[in-house]
Amino acid sequence: MKSKVPVIIGSIFAAYTVVVVVLVYEPTPDEMHWEDRQVYNNAKLADITRGQSLYHSE
Repeated sequence: MKSKVPVIIGSIFAAYTVVVVVLVYEPTPDEMHWEDRQVYNNAKLADITRGQSLYHSE
């Protein structure tokens, strides 16, 4: 009779990997859907002030 322990451990590891990727991954504006990109653009436009350099370093 085969042990199911390796299958259980592998399944837990796979589920953990998926959860970490889903929680950590943030798409770039090019990868966002239209509505998400509009919200992103509006947030960025709200941060811009008159006279601010477009090429500032952070």
